[in-house]
Amino acid sequence: MKMKRVLALMLSSAMICTAVPGQVFAAEETLEVVNEFSDESDEDDFVEVEDRKLEESNADEKVPDTDEEISEIDLQEDNQQDLDIESGNDEDEIFSDSVANENSRKIIASGEENKTITWILYDDGELVISGSGDIPDYLINDVSIGKTSAPWNVYKENIKVISVEEGIKRIGNSAFLGCNVIKAKVADSVEDIGNNVFERCFGLQEIQLPSKMISIGMHTFYRCRSLNKIKIPEGITTISGALFGDCRALTSIEIPEGVTSINELAFVECWNLTNVKLPESLLEIKNSVFSDCYKLKDINIPKSVLSIGESAFNYCESLEQIELPERITNIENLTFSDCKNLTNIKIPNNVIQLGIGAFNNCRNLAKIEIPESMKYIVLHAFAGCDNIKYCIFDGTKFQWDKVKKNDSGLENIKIYYKKEIHEHDYEENILKSATCIEMGERELICSICGDSKTEEIPATGHVWDSGNVIREATCEELGIKTYICTVCEATQTEDIPALGHVWNDGIITKEPTCIETGEKTYTCTVCGKIKREEIPAVGHIEIKDEAVDPTCEESGLTEGSHCSVCGVVIKKQEEIPATGHKEVTDEAVEPTCEIPGKTEGIHCENCGKVLKEQEEIPATGHRYSLGYTIKEPTCIETGEKTYTCTVCGKIKREEIPAVGHIEIKDEAVDPTCEESGLTEGSHCSVCGVVIKKQEEIPALGHKFTKKKVVSQATVFRAARQEYECTTCGFKEIRNVGNKLKATIKVSTSKIIMKPQQKVTSLKVTFTKGDSVTSWKTSNSKVVKVAGKSKGTCTLTAGKIGGTATLTIKLKSGLSKKVSVIVNVKTQKITGISSKITLVKGQYITIKPKLYPATSTDKITFKSNNNTVSVNSSGKIYARKKGTAVITVKSGNKTVKSQITVEDPKISKTAISLNIGKKYNLKVTGTKQKVTWSSSNKAVATVSSNGIVTAKKGGSAKITAKIGNKKYICNLKVKFIITDKQITYAALGWLTLDEDSLYYHKKKAKLRKICIDSNNEIWYYYDAYILPCWARARIVPDNNILVGSCYHSSIPSGKALELTSYVWDYKPNVKFVQTISLSKVAIKKAELKKAQDYTISGY
Repeated sequence: MKMKRVLALMLSSAMICTAVPGQVFAAEETLEVVNEFSDESDEDDFVEVEDRKLEESNADEKVPDTDEEISEIDLQEDNQQDLDIESGNDEDEIFSDSVANENSRKIIASGEENKTITWILYDDGELVISGSGDIPDYLINDVSIGKTSAPWNVYKENIKVISVEEGIKRIGNSAFLGCNVIKAKVADSVEDIGNNVFERCFGLQEIQLPSKMISIGMHTFYRCRSLNKIKIPEGITTISGALFGDCRALTSIEIPEGVTSINELAFVECWNLTNVKLPESLLEIKNSVFSDCYKLKDINIPKSVLSIGESAFNYCESLEQIELPERITNIENLTFSDCKNLTNIKIPNNVIQLGIGAFNNCRNLAKIEIPESMKYIVLHAFAGCDNIKYCIFDGTKFQWDKVKKNDSGLENIKIYYKKEIHEHDYEENILKSATCIEMGERELICSICGDSKTEEIPATGHVWDSGNVIREATCEELGIKTYICTVCEATQTEDIPALGHVWNDGIITKEPTCIETGEKTYTCTVCGKIKREEIPAVGHIEIKDEAVDPTCEESGLTEGSHCSVCGVVIKKQEEIPATGHKEVTDEAVEPTCEIPGKTEGIHCENCGKVLKEQEEIPATGHRYSLGYTIKEPTCIETGEKTYTCTVCGKIKREEIPAVGHIEIKDEAVDPTCEESGLTEGSHCSVCGVVIKKQEEIPALGHKFTKKKVVSQATVFRAARQEYECTTCGFKEIRNVGNKLKATIKVSTSKIIMKPQQKVTSLKVTFTKGDSVTSWKTSNSKVVKVAGKSKGTCTLTAGKIGGTATLTIKLKSGLSKKVSVIVNVKTQKITGISSKITLVKGQYITIKPKLYPATSTDKITFKSNNNTVSVNSSGKIYARKKGTAVITVKSGNKTVKSQITVEDPKISKTAISLNIGKKYNLKVTGTKQKVTWSSSNKAVATVSSNGIVTAKKGGSAKITAKIGNKKYICNLKVKFIITDKQITYAALGWLTLDEDSLYYHKKKAKLRKICIDSNNEIWYYYDAYILPCWARARIVPDNNILVGSCYHSSIPSGKALELTSYVWDYKPNVKFVQTISLSKVAIKKAELKKAQDYTISGY
């Protein structure tokens, strides 16, 4: 069998050598294996021995004779090895570098690259690349356009594991493109991975990248549809374009700190991506980065992000909420289009514009918060957002009206203005109705500013019926009762407690003894069931036989016990022998003054028995001194005297009795009208203690009978009266009633005077006691006032006319105002031009000046015909061509002004120019100065004489302004398209299918090109699969062609979901960026109107 495998290996290796160009050593190594066998024995002997073994082991086995049979066996073994590799899950086994594993494997193919790189493909599917330096760049294997692929690409179906070993610095473009690899390991020495390296490695599940890697090229993991996890190295600062595009098994990704930019299409069509963690270092998220990530739910956009590109989150259908960073200023076209589960969005405070379709078709979007900074909400920004309930603007209605928002999708949405001055007026919106068991929820939102809050609605609780007994309860078994809710028809089952047996008193059928149990029988009076109950044996009634301690003279007993009923000894008492006496000497005690003494004696230490009794010696008694008084007695307190024993020093105290009070009488005092009296009392003459307290007798009080009026009531105080006591003659003055209410009245509220006239008719009346404290005029040049406190005054008018206000203030604080008018007639009117020229639709305001300036005469304006109109403020509006006279009148003075109205015209209201061309616009029918301006100076400029110069393809408005009247010409600048540009636009087109993305250069034939009415280029050409219409526009300043591809088989007016690509149209056809569009309709009607250009030679 070994010989068969050797022969098969030799033949297959020879075939590979002839089929594959380059350095391949497989056959050579196979010969070395054969030579190893030759060293042991002659080749013929080896064949004979092997043949004999085959015959003995299996007589029926057929030995392959032809190359086809040998190849078939070899292929079967290789397939088995492939299966073994695919079924392996141990990463250590796959990446093992052990010597035993190396020796057991066979080499399928090997070679060198750049003389410094060696590659070996083993029969277990591992491709090992070692050496030093860079693995070169490779292109897609398409001989027709002169590209070459990596030498191991021939075996891409056999490659299961890729190991790039230490020493390699860089992995070149497309190195492993399309390989059937499952796992890959890249050594720590690799710092850079080029473009498309693992692109379309559909089976790649896992890859280990070095932590110090600094660069990963575009499309490196594009369409690696089995890749379910990857750790991006911390040295990476930019996530390249389409890096993880179409990685459908990827569920989560963490972008490391240090990354500042995520480029176009980086995670496009990662269908199962649910969680993304972005770093705080991130500054920009470019176009279409997360487009078509249908399951993306959780993503944090750091506060550091400055911009988010077009279509960045397009079709992220699972995204429910997202917090946008405050530093962005625009939300670009289609950024959140078709995020169907997005429920609310708060647009940051610095955003000034929402792009085309920014939130298009976000069907569940219910709440929008728009900042005060917003200036533009562009076309279809919220189109298809049919469930918007609250659109809250962080400003006033006046500010909202200034926001440009035509056809934005918010036309029929109620707007809430957060900064309108108001009191909240909350409206209720039931979010979830309460049920019997679940709480509901309601939202309260202010109908003016949109301020909202949510509240819970308590569950209503079940309303149960009276219930239905399903099963009756018995003595031992539970019954069942069922209730039904009358609201929701929910059911509830309740156990009916078992009734329990009703036992009789029972009969004792066997009496218990001390050691045997008895029995008692009970019968249920309901069901007749019998219950037997054991009566426990009563047990011995144990009586304790106390232990008796032995004494010095008598023996003792241990503790025991016996039954008091049957007398059985339960525990026997044992005898304890007597202990005998232990003598202790009792010392003799000397007697003191108070305590007797004792003679010496003896007693037993154990039992205390006195063996020799002590005799008592009597106490000697105290010998006291004559004594000393330490406290003298008082009237109520005792004194104290002490005596001291001369032998032991003990002190004896003796009480001296109190001497008692010496009582003196306190005479009684009679009360008067105002002062109280006292009853009789007494006190001690020695210590002053009150022996009998004197009681107070209340004052009798005045008896007033005489009274007379002292003063009448005024505005500041009440009336006053004098009262006299008939007992003591005391007099007092009292206030009677209330003070008067302050009032003020003037004889007139308005006085009309002539210049320098004097008037004394103005009089002020007020309540008694009040007076005028001040007379003030608001304008002393119009009128002066000289007033008196009693309410009279003299008014003197000035030389000039006008109005002044007199303010009269009383001492009580009340005041009154009187208007004084000094009439002055108009003497002269100035400031009006005798002739004025206007254009139709223009308006001006004339402002006449009166002399003197203090004239009180009104000014009126009047036109003699309807050529112009004039209002009461002097605003003149030119209505039609012609002449009119405006008459200005004040008093008996008039001034006239002749108004001439012109009707000028602009020479063109719409023009179309090619880039670089000029056109002279003119305004005729006027002699006034014309000012010219362009709305887009990048597209076209205009001189002061109206000469328009086309600069760049696009649209602009050229405005001629006369006063406040504008005349507009709409300008379109056409693109200039060269044959060279068309060639690269057609031949460099990309064709998309399900599994591949190829450049099909030289496989597209341009048939027709046309320009439609919108200056968009349409061309028809044969593509790789189907004939296609394509539409494009050229941006000359950036050398960029922007286009979209349409299949001609699509019916007119139908919608097609497309992807639009952008290429540099220079000869190298360098890929620049990709922009995702949503739904674009083909309008063939435009093509019929377009001007056709036929290009030949392609």
